[in-house]
Amino acid sequence: MGGPLSNDLALAKQMAAGGRGIMDIIETCKRSIAGKALRLVLPEGGDARIVAAAARLRDERLAQPILLGEPDAIAAAARAAGVSLGAIEQRDPARDSDFARYAEACTAARPSLDTKTAGRLMRKPLYFA
Repeated sequence: MGGPLSNDLALAKQMAAGGRGIMDIIETCKRSIAGKALRLVLPEGGDARIVAAAARLRDERLAQPILLGEPDAIAAAARAAGVSLGAIEQRDPARDSDFARYAEACTAARPSLDTKTAGRLMRKPLYFA
């Protein structure tokens, strides 16, 4: 019986036996997602490392990154990382046009939450993502 888990286990066994290095794993992952136009939401948009990773995903055409956070924090992180934000979608959860819709969906999915609490949660990038 094959599948993603059995493939991962086989790869782990090969690595343990010295058959493949970490770079081979990264290249295998890149090949498996290349050309699929995946979107990846990164909630830590104020972190220079995350912004640099988003730029790399964009530059290598591995995914369409979406950075979440306050615009000034994202811009500062991009400057710190020395990367351009061109063609990287940025969304500020607190000011996003989908905020109310996401808060409603959160309330519907978790009936124990009231609207006010769902709204507070949606302002947090990890929940918004």
